[in-house]
Amino acid sequence: MSIKANPNGEGYIVRQRVQGKRLSKVVRTRKLAEAIERRWKDEQSARRVGLPIEREPVTCRDLCARYLAQHQVSPRTIRTLAERLAYSRAAFGEVQVRELLSEEIAAWNAALPVGPTTRRNALMAMRQVLRAGVQWEHLSRNPAAIVKLPAAASSRMAPL
Repeated sequence: MSIKANPNGEGYIVRQRVQGKRLSKVVRTRKLAEAIERRWKDEQSARRVGLPIEREPVTCRDLCARYLAQHQVSPRTIRTLAERLAYSRAAFGEVQVRELLSEEIAAWNAALPVGPTTRRNALMAMRQVLRAGVQWEHLSRNPAAIVKLPAAASSRMAPL
């Protein structure tokens, strides 16, 4: 890591290498540059020992949008996933994902005014996005993972 004066005279450049990638940030003051350098060093130390890294807060709506933007599947699959995520976005859109609770997710899913298959699909889509949030280190655990899936509606006909 290094701090250097910006060549064009405005502020300072903080540089570091993470897994072979060169990262840099331009800031106005040396004090801010030193604070960023300390934070980056703390993050590197935490990664080495396997501790979670503190990330910027992200809302459920933002995480869904980020997930859909990077999910590499057919446009039809993206459209279906977006439709299924619409239920959780309506309920938890502005809530930060770190603040989601399993019991709130279970209550929301149970109260959805739709059939059991749609409730199941909405919960599975939410789980999928929150699982990515855990992998991207926005969450330490997936709060939707322990919520019981509703039984899917049976398509078999009852015997006479």
